Amino acid sequence: TTDITEEKKFIAIPYIKGLSELVSKSLKNIAFDIGYKCFNRLNKFIKVHKENSHNNNNIIYQIQCKDCDATYVGQTKRQLKTLIKEHKYNFYQSNAKFTVTSKHILDKNHTIDWENTKILDNEPHYNHTTPHYKRLIAESIHINKQKNGLNIMEDCDLLDRAY
Repeated sequence: TTDITEEKKFIAIPYIKGLSELVSKSLKNIAFDIGYKCFNRLNKFIKVHKENSHNNNNIIYQIQCKDCDATYVGQTKRQLKTLIKEHKYNFYQSNAKFTVTSKHILDKNHTIDWENTKILDNEPHYNHTTPHYKRLIAESIHINKQKNGLNIMEDCDLLDRAY
């Protein structure tokens, strides 16, 4: 006699609480083993880019202080060089509402390293009205990763406490 072994097939589906359990229960008598995969992974939100061009737009950037380990993370849809000019100009305006970088310069008498501003991420999706405001989520994640951040904590309001 010959033994015939039935080979089970494996299927991976996104895990959606409540629905995945029902699907699994319905399919348990079929010749499939079901595995779950994460629907929203961080690599969908954060992309690493080595290029550091000040002509880039739709980015998350990081500004470093030259005199201490303080950093500021921001996002912009415009070119980085335009944003850096605005940050610098803000410091010299007498009637301006100072940015956190300007306050750091004034309070600590430190110098900001504008020339070495880092591009942390490039993400075109921003719109609050759609579920695709990835740039804001990516910015919040990068803000939370800072050790000595200058950002105001309200900048992280979009991010769940789990991050």
